[in-house]
Amino acid sequence: MWSRLPNVNRFHKIPTEFSTLNEFNHLMLKGGFQIKQVAKYFCTMTTGVSLSRIISLLEAFAPIKYAESWDNVGLLIEPYRKPLNVNKILLTNDLTEPVMQEAIEKSINMIIAYHPPIFAPLKRIIQTDWKQRIVSMCLAESIAVYSPHTAWDVVPGGVNEWLARALPYENMTPIRVRLPKRSIIFSSLPEQILIFQTVKFNILVLVRVVIGFIQFNVNRYNITSKAKSRGLVTIHVNEEIRKGINFNHKKVIKILGRRIIKQRFPDYYHLLSNCSEPNVGLGRIFSTSLTLKEAIAAVQLHIGLDVHVAFGNRHTLKTKIITVAVCAGSGSSLLRGVKADLYITGEMSHHELIEANQNNVSVILCNHSNSERGFLKSFQPKLQETLKNDCEIIISDKDADPLVTFHKAEAKCQIEIS
Repeated sequence: MWSRLPNVNRFHKIPTEFSTLNEFNHLMLKGGFQIKQVAKYFCTMTTGVSLSRIISLLEAFAPIKYAESWDNVGLLIEPYRKPLNVNKILLTNDLTEPVMQEAIEKSINMIIAYHPPIFAPLKRIIQTDWKQRIVSMCLAESIAVYSPHTAWDVVPGGVNEWLARALPYENMTPIRVRLPKRSIIFSSLPEQILIFQTVKFNILVLVRVVIGFIQFNVNRYNITSKAKSRGLVTIHVNEEIRKGINFNHKKVIKILGRRIIKQRFPDYYHLLSNCSEPNVGLGRIFSTSLTLKEAIAAVQLHIGLDVHVAFGNRHTLKTKIITVAVCAGSGSSLLRGVKADLYITGEMSHHELIEANQNNVSVILCNHSNSERGFLKSFQPKLQETLKNDCEIIISDKDADPLVTFHKAEAKCQIEIS
């Protein structure tokens, strides 16, 4: 029994009932512990918080409904033992095997891993795959795992805002406003809906797209189509269809586009705009006033690491930076075509960097997880305060970006030593 107590962090394993105080004293001395140590531990240890309450607080900060549809977020591993009282939480960007071992050694009850350790479906849990080994260890040690990922990206005070605050900023807004997964009544739509599609498309397919893929027999309703110039199709939807049908307005925006809706149906555009939350969204874009050299230095100081820089075609270190677009992690798709003087992100491909370069946009690359990991240091005290210090929160010592930068002088020195 006492072999399971290598250090004071294992005191939660100690039996809570003893026949006499002397018996407890004798056992503790036998185990190599001093009574003062034990008393100090029990006086300072946290009381713990239920897993369900922690999840509620996490989702109050970043509701999982804001995560991308392709993402796997929320509670990913729930121990069998219920109710689980959490005394220690480990924050990590990536849940790797070294981080998992650290969690076991530190008697962690819950891991908050920014990136989901379970993404693709698991068909088995065996010991030949590192991700499956992590799942089995979590289950064996009764460690819960929660992943917020893109929910943390979009919320105010989240990962993207943390990265953006590396620079002085004004008028910060999301690059792409996040639309909540709500439905609105189909009767709110105007009678005629214009969509960019060629006439050769099947009318049934078009109607399914517009009303949210609702299945029905098109011949039962009075639906007509009229060809317009440049491939526009007008769909007349009668009241019987319009009445009481729900649909996801995101699909309508994706098909029609904001500009078309705003021009043709201003009242409906206002309705859609009210469904969004202006401070919730992907990436951040803002105004600033500093040179490219100052921006590079500020980002390095903010993340505490070196960065890679791709200069815009006509940019130098003295170039004045006015507009900055930021996307933590991989910013390739989100930043493409965004009008700015500077992009700050974790990673972009060679061809995407060339595209930005030729459009006179400079790019600061931090490495994928280095553009995210620093957020944990700012999140830790906030979560600690929210939990009223009833739970100890630790940032992983083993979590690190897989890429390590070797400078030319360092490489030469290493060769000479060897």
